[in-house]
Amino acid sequence: MKEKQLTNLLAVVVRRVATEDVYLDRALRDIFKDKKVVDPNIRRALSLYAPFVFRSWYALGGGSGESIINIVNKALEIPAERIDGGNVTPEAPDFPQWFVDLAKDEVGDSWEQELIAFSQRPKRYIRTNTLQISTRGLVDELRQQMVVVRNVPEFPDVLEVAGGKEIFGTVPFKAGLLEVQDISSQQVAPFLLKDYKGSGLVVDACAGNGGKSLHIGTLMGNKGRIISMDLYPQKLEELKRRALKAGISNVETRLIDTTKVVKRMYDKVDFLLLDVPCSGTGVFRRNPESKLRMTPESIESVKQQQADILSRYSKMVKPGGVLVYATCSILHSENRGQVDAFLAARPEFTLEEDSSIMPSSGGDGFYMARLRKK
Repeated sequence: MKEKQLTNLLAVVVRRVATEDVYLDRALRDIFKDKKVVDPNIRRALSLYAPFVFRSWYALGGGSGESIINIVNKALEIPAERIDGGNVTPEAPDFPQWFVDLAKDEVGDSWEQELIAFSQRPKRYIRTNTLQISTRGLVDELRQQMVVVRNVPEFPDVLEVAGGKEIFGTVPFKAGLLEVQDISSQQVAPFLLKDYKGSGLVVDACAGNGGKSLHIGTLMGNKGRIISMDLYPQKLEELKRRALKAGISNVETRLIDTTKVVKRMYDKVDFLLLDVPCSGTGVFRRNPESKLRMTPESIESVKQQQADILSRYSKMVKPGGVLVYATCSILHSENRGQVDAFLAARPEFTLEEDSSIMPSSGGDGFYMARLRKK
């Protein structure tokens, strides 16, 4: 009975994601809620196999006319302990050929290594809200909640979640003592604030739901001034909710509803973060369904967005100020390629440092470049 229920529920999730353009996380949340899935073993199996289906989509027959139920049945025939990376090889990469050719060209010799990384389950990381608790204190709190965590060398505020109770149901999460944030993403805020000395206006101009804004606020000790900007009011509302829960009060939000919002900030910003829209090629492991929707045209479109944002938003930086450009892409043309093109057009900026973090290092793929305005 449980096997049949699992098969049917998994098919519902896969069908919604593959045919209705629903994000996988959303499809899982909906089915847990709407179908009232309370059996912990079925919930665990759905959370395990649904991402596996999309990490192994082409190997399981996706994209070649195979039915959803057959794809699901093939996936469930593979024991849980064997679903980590076993179906993907350089000879069978489980990506469209056009993307394989592009990645080989842009990523270079490490592509095969990154390909294997994409086929594995993502590690789960959290960030200690050091405004509220020490990392050691958080470890103790989580252990009392039956969450297994381990420290990460060289990153004192980062913990890897290794098992146990689901983190979102814990008291520390609900109390704002931690943020769920990938280890690569956690490196952006310190990179931005490398030369921050306690004063200066900080702007996160593509803030989204605010993960990096909250990290910036924490590193600034809840002092100073941060303006978090975005095009979408619902994202800024979520940012405000998260900031309140985390006890962060030095972040204000500003909706970019006209071009005047950015223009009013010209030559006023000391530290500007542009975590721009991107192809998301660095987070295939976390969002494996995105490879079904990606096209050459969508990548070209997002590169045009990136160039436009860099060109216009960079005017907010005052002389002597810092701009950090960041993506969760592994493609050179979205990363250093965009930075080089920008620097050629805007000689008043110079590149101080850049960093490419590849998925094979354990976290998401990320790129960041710190530029200084003369």
